[in-house]
Amino acid sequence: MPSAKGESMTFGTAIHYALDGLLKELANLNGDEEAKSLLTRKFTSAMLSSKEAFTKEGLERRLYYGEEVLKKYYDAYAETWKEQGDIKTELYLKNCEIDGVPIRGQIDKVVINDKHVHVVDFKTGQFKYGKGKVKPPLMLEDNSDEENFEKRYGGDYWRQILFYKALIESDNTQNLKVLSGEIDFIEPDGENHQKVKIMVNEDEYTFVRNQIKSVFAKIQNLEFEEGCEKKDCQWCTFNSYYNEHAHYAGDMLLHTETDEMEE
Repeated sequence: MPSAKGESMTFGTAIHYALDGLLKELANLNGDEEAKSLLTRKFTSAMLSSKEAFTKEGLERRLYYGEEVLKKYYDAYAETWKEQGDIKTELYLKNCEIDGVPIRGQIDKVVINDKHVHVVDFKTGQFKYGKGKVKPPLMLEDNSDEENFEKRYGGDYWRQILFYKALIESDNTQNLKVLSGEIDFIEPDGENHQKVKIMVNEDEYTFVRNQIKSVFAKIQNLEFEEGCEKKDCQWCTFNSYYNEHAHYAGDMLLHTETDEMEE
């Protein structure tokens, strides 16, 4: 369903834009103050370009908070970036295919060392709400008796890292191997910052590849009935409403009262 970007999404996009700008220019910057200044400029520019997503008070609050978040993040990790090897940011991969399924996507950060790859996804939002999404499923077999979506299929962030592996390794010309991934929470958790590293193994990769194939087959067959069934999921809520009002579907959507009179 098309919808306008809300405050949280716009804020997150601006944070990503600022970090992308910093990491691309890092080698050309002269000292910490210049780096932090660039972060602030990039972030502010992105926020103001989408200021319609905010109230006046909301924009002022998010601008102040975002600048503080980025400066603290820089102070926490700037020294480690010098040792990370070949870094690519906002890497967009298209025309990819895995097991006959066309896929594409954009990866926040890719670190390459001797053809071995570590993928990173930046997350805004509080760590306490995201930490449960990095867990693998309870078992690497589809257990239809398991009612909890994450326990059955794996957390959203965990599956995201495995999907990035599929994206990168589908390009046979590069011959890269994704060995690990990382969910990097930008906002501080108290006085500390949190990262969750995810080591990739082939059994888990096969499990997610099978999910990709299954979902693609359902899309081709127009099977959209099953969802995560979370109470706060907008897609499941929409689907439930649609099913309850199914008399609006089908041919009735193609005819008006005037059409029937003319017939």
